[in-house]
Amino acid sequence: MEEAAPVAVIVTEDPVGRGARWLADALADADRARGGAGARLGIPGGSALMVAVAARGLVADDVWGRVRLVYVDERDVAAADPDSNHGAAERAGLFARGAPALVLRLVLDGEAVDDALARVRAAWEADLEGGLDVTLLGMGPDGHIASLFPDRPAPSGTAAFVPDSPKPPPERFTLTRSALATAPRALLVATGEAKREALAELVAGRGDSPARGLPGLVVVTDLTL
Repeated sequence: MEEAAPVAVIVTEDPVGRGARWLADALADADRARGGAGARLGIPGGSALMVAVAARGLVADDVWGRVRLVYVDERDVAAADPDSNHGAAERAGLFARGAPALVLRLVLDGEAVDDALARVRAAWEADLEGGLDVTLLGMGPDGHIASLFPDRPAPSGTAAFVPDSPKPPPERFTLTRSALATAPRALLVATGEAKREALAELVAGRGDSPARGLPGLVVVTDLTL
């Protein structure tokens, strides 16, 4: 494991609200730095998704309309399935006030694995110009982010198929750690007592969490470590 970059920690009683303000500012900054070409954003599912939903209410409509969004991981299920990250984003109202310029799904309903990976890799280069500006991440009690799990070999390339996730559902698609690391700013949302040990390891620069060493990593949490 590479040397860990410093991790900034924000402890707050309102992780969603505080995280949303951070994310909204980061998107505006990235859009401005790119001359109005639109921020390239990676978002998760799970509870951390609500930070993106809350941030949408703080982002100017023109800035949001230029965002190019990709999921950091997706379960290989139909969008109507309760386990779908894209379906969850739609149901939570992320797109209710207008869609961003691009929403890149890692797998479409019924899409074959090889077809999905080829499509995402092509879009990564053509539509996202080979990188991200900002990532929003959640973290599991085991320290996993996206569908990248500790103590497993890191997949190569931009996106990968995970056939045997230890957390159900087992079949998933994920951006790789190298893809996530293209973003100079990352916000990791970790709340609840079950995540204390993994979060403490990450902040201390120990352990095997795939979040360790990500550039510009900021943690927002309700835990005092």
